[in-house]
Amino acid sequence: MGFSCINALMVLLSGLGKVALTLGSVLAGALLAFWFQNIRENRIKRNDRLEAIIRTQHSLYFMWSILAAIRYTYLDERRDDPKRHRMLRIYWLPDYRIPIDFNSITFLHQPSFRALLTNIFMAERCFLSAIDAVLERNRRLEEFVPKPGTEHQFDPVTKVLVTPLDQVKDSLLKSATDALYNSIDNGMGSLEHTFSQLRECAKTMFPDASGFMRESNLTRDGYFAARGQKPPDQATNPTSPS
Repeated sequence: MGFSCINALMVLLSGLGKVALTLGSVLAGALLAFWFQNIRENRIKRNDRLEAIIRTQHSLYFMWSILAAIRYTYLDERRDDPKRHRMLRIYWLPDYRIPIDFNSITFLHQPSFRALLTNIFMAERCFLSAIDAVLERNRRLEEFVPKPGTEHQFDPVTKVLVTPLDQVKDSLLKSATDALYNSIDNGMGSLEHTFSQLRECAKTMFPDASGFMRESNLTRDGYFAARGQKPPDQATNPTSPS
C-alpha cells in the first residue's frame, strides 16, 4: 500500500514537472518574442523619427533657398539704391508650397528642446509672410505702372517713369518694397536659426546617425555652390596682366 502511494506521488511529481517545463518553455518563448518585437518596434520608431527630422530639415532648407534666390539674385543688387522701389521688376515666384508635417515631429517636444517646435512653426510663418510680401510688392508695382493707353514717359537711360507720377501709389510701392526687404531678411534669419536648433537636437537624439544637413548649406556661398555658381562679386575675375 505504501509502495503504491509512493508510485502515485512519483507519477504526480513527474507530471507536474512536465507541466512546469512546458509552461516555462511557453513563458520563455513569449518573453523572447516580446523582446524581439520590442526591439523591432523601437527600431521602426527610431527610423521614423530620424526620417521626420531629415524631412523637416529639407523643408526648412528649401524654404530658405527660395528666399535666398529672391535676396541674392533679385534684391541685393538694388539694396542701397534710393530708388530701388521703382527699379525692381516683378518677381515671378516658383512653386513655394513646402508644408512641414508637424504631426510627425511632435516627439521633439522635450525639456531640452522645448521651444523647437514653436520655432519651426514660426519659421514657416516667417517664410509665408515673406512670400506674401513678394506678392504684395508685385501688386503695388502693377498698380504703379501706367496701363496701356495712358499718357506716360520713361527716362531713356534709367527706364524710370518720369511723368506722370502718382505720389500715393509711389509711396505705397516704396512701403511694400521696404517691407519686402525686411520680410526676406527676417525670414531667412528665422529659418537659419531654427535649422541650427533642429540639427543640434538631431545630433543629441541620434549621435551615431548620419545624413543630417549642415548649417553651411544655409549661407550665401552654400547657395551658389549648390548650383555650381560663384557669387556675383566673384563671378568675374580681373584679367591678370600679361
